[in-house]
Amino acid sequence: MKNKITLTLLLFGLITGSNNLFSQNPSLTWAYGLSVTPTNGQLDIASLITDASGNTYALCIISGTVDFDLGAGVTNLSSLAGKSSIVTAKYDPTGALLWARGINLNESMLQSPKFDIDANGNGVICGSFGGTIDLDPNAGTANITATAGGQTDIFAVKWTSNGNYVWGFKVGTTAADQFSCIAVDPIGDVFLSGRVINTSIDLDPSAAVANVTGNPSSAFLAKYSSSGAFIWGKTLG
Repeated sequence: MKNKITLTLLLFGLITGSNNLFSQNPSLTWAYGLSVTPTNGQLDIASLITDASGNTYALCIISGTVDFDLGAGVTNLSSLAGKSSIVTAKYDPTGALLWARGINLNESMLQSPKFDIDANGNGVICGSFGGTIDLDPNAGTANITATAGGQTDIFAVKWTSNGNYVWGFKVGTTAADQFSCIAVDPIGDVFLSGRVINTSIDLDPSAAVANVTGNPSSAFLAKYSSSGAFIWGKTLG
C-alpha cells in the first residue's frame, strides 16, 4: 500500500469564484490525493499559493517517487536515492496539472523550503543545500556549490510562471547557514531573511562583497532585484 496524503492544495480551490478564505459561503471545488513510493518515502507540502488567475502552486519536499498529475495522466518526479528533492507543481483552477519541476538535493531536507510568487506568477524558491545542485529543472544546467568546509548554504532560484529557469544564487559561510523566510513584492523584488551563524555573512551573490555582521542570535534581512541582483542587507539584533 502506498502512503497517501490528501492534498491540502484543495483548500485554495475550496472557495468558488473567490480567493478569499474567509468567504461566508465556501464550497468544495475539487479534492485530490498524492501518494509516494516506497511506503517509507516522504511527501510534505511546504507551501501553497494561488495566483490572480486561480492557479495553485504547491511546493513539496519528497523522498522517493511521486506522481504529481491528479488525474489519469502520469507525471512522476523522483529524488536521488536516500535524498530529498524540492518540487513545485502548478495546477489550474480545476486541479489539472500544468507542470511540475524538481531540484534534487544531496542530503535529506534540513529546513522546510519557502516559496512566493510575483504579480505575474513567476516564483522564487529558497532552501538550504550542501554539495553541488542544479537549479535549472529543465534541460539546461545552473549548478551552484556550497562553501568549501561548510555544512549547508542558502539558495534562491527564480522560475517563470511556466516553470522555466530565470536565475539562481547562493549565499553562505563555513557554518550551517539558516534561512527563515522569503517574500516577493508585486514588481518581483525579493526579500530573504535568515540567521547569522558566524559573525558575518556576505549577502551579495555576485563578485562584489556585502558583508553584514552580527552574533549567532542575530537575524539578517536582504533585498534583491527581480533580476536577482543584491540591493541591500541588514542585521537585526
